[in-house]
Amino acid sequence: MDENFYKKYVIGDKMIIDLNFTIGYKCPACDHFHLECLSVFDIPCSKPCVMKCECGESELEISRNFNLYILNVPCFICGIVHTYKITKRGLLLKKSPLIFDCKFSGYDICCIGEGSAVEKWINDYAIELDKIIEDDFEDFFVDDLIVFETIEKIKSLEEIGKLYCECGSRKIEIELLSESVELQCMLCGAKMKIQTATEEQLKKTLNYEQIVLGGNNNNNGKKSKLKLVTSNNNL
Repeated sequence: MDENFYKKYVIGDKMIIDLNFTIGYKCPACDHFHLECLSVFDIPCSKPCVMKCECGESELEISRNFNLYILNVPCFICGIVHTYKITKRGLLLKKSPLIFDCKFSGYDICCIGEGSAVEKWINDYAIELDKIIEDDFEDFFVDDLIVFETIEKIKSLEEIGKLYCECGSRKIEIELLSESVELQCMLCGAKMKIQTATEEQLKKTLNYEQIVLGGNNNNNGKKSKLKLVTSNNNL
């Protein structure tokens, strides 16, 4: 039997849906794009399917929980592994490729779709990135290390439930700016910036034990204050 039979649903001689897809991502270690063609049958529920870059320094994981696919992508922008969820229907209905971006910077980091569409994304995006870097990306942040350490601190607090808003929401959006990281509650809109311009500001951030947005309680759209709590509670 044709080995590709199990990668397609077939009635008679008519193919209903192609079960193959291609994933491409930009490796944060070697700075090259890596892509592989997979089938839904390559991703069992028992363990994740791992795509490893040729350089051996980064890997992308895709796992399945029944009809939900979980994608863990290493980010060449912020260095954090971002997690995305895709339904089987969304994965296989490839009218256009699915593109996933860095949750902090908005830059694309991964693409899923038909092989030709993913290759086109890689070719077009490589040209776009060259122009971005040449124009202003390298000078965008005052200090890249401070920005990334700030993000790591915020994410570590989020993982243990210490990043939330007084309105009750734990859905906090993080946006990178040139001299700060802006936090915004996705429920009430409360927001504030954590400065990332100096080492002193970073030391202060690293001392936080929790970050609590004050919450917008029908305050006519005014920005709420950010409550930053440390072990000595003197901020």
